[in-house]
Amino acid sequence: MTRTIGHIQRLMEKGFYPEVARLTRTLLAKEPENPRAYYYQGLVLFRQGQTSEAKKYFEKALDLDPEYGECNSALGVVYWSHKEFAQAEFYFMLALRLNSKDIQGILGLARLYRSLDRHDAAVPWLELAAELEHGGDISLRYELALEYLRAGWFLKADILFQEILSELDRNPNIFLDPLCIRQEQMNAQKLFAERHGYPLEVLHSMVKVLSILMCVDSDDFEVIGREADLLVKIGRNQVVGFLEEKYFMQTLSLWVKGRDLLSLGYCAHQFADESSKLDPVFDRAFHDAMAHLED
Repeated sequence: MTRTIGHIQRLMEKGFYPEVARLTRTLLAKEPENPRAYYYQGLVLFRQGQTSEAKKYFEKALDLDPEYGECNSALGVVYWSHKEFAQAEFYFMLALRLNSKDIQGILGLARLYRSLDRHDAAVPWLELAAELEHGGDISLRYELALEYLRAGWFLKADILFQEILSELDRNPNIFLDPLCIRQEQMNAQKLFAERHGYPLEVLHSMVKVLSILMCVDSDDFEVIGREADLLVKIGRNQVVGFLEEKYFMQTLSLWVKGRDLLSLGYCAHQFADESSKLDPVFDRAFHDAMAHLED
């Protein structure tokens, strides 16, 4: 049976659907309680556009094996195609409870949320999918960059678009249109400037200045404080979400090292009236600064 299922799977991957359908029917005649045979028969029907018929086979497979993760994902896709979104989400989540790395369940949730214009919810699932693919699927990264743009995460969209364009320069055989990607990148830059009143290039240049200063372990706290001060004014949510706090953390540690309570105070004031996940960071920074001053 294992060899037969393996053969069916390989034929399925190559798109030989009639042969898969024939083999699964033969297998079901011999083993009518085989959940994998029902699953592959359902998959063939789904790929041929017969979603209602496919649903019956997926449900039968899950009756026989409720913990069949791939089948839960497949049933989620069927419900999504029927616009039964709550049911689709349920089966995608169930697949992920059974296997947290189920790529079809992860992508299913991401694309479900995107279709509902819940872009903030879609982004983490696409990020996880890209991570599991080790960044190898450039089309998936392009999909993620577009989702960053839709979610309003313009800086991260810009960075990822640039990474993709650089890869296309190295490998022109990749089937993506660099002109379209460049247009989307320019759109991200334009939207960033409209929201913050500063060109995105200004933020990039300040990050580079901070990086250089930190890499050489500069003691010029006045320059570091000035650049980071501008970064706070421009960044806020952008810096929190897109620079993953590392520049803030490094800058704060340098301010603490330089006993620059004025900069720490200003930075904390920027977030004082906001529900920001950086609050604990500033709390730690103040405690560290006070400890240094008391020494």
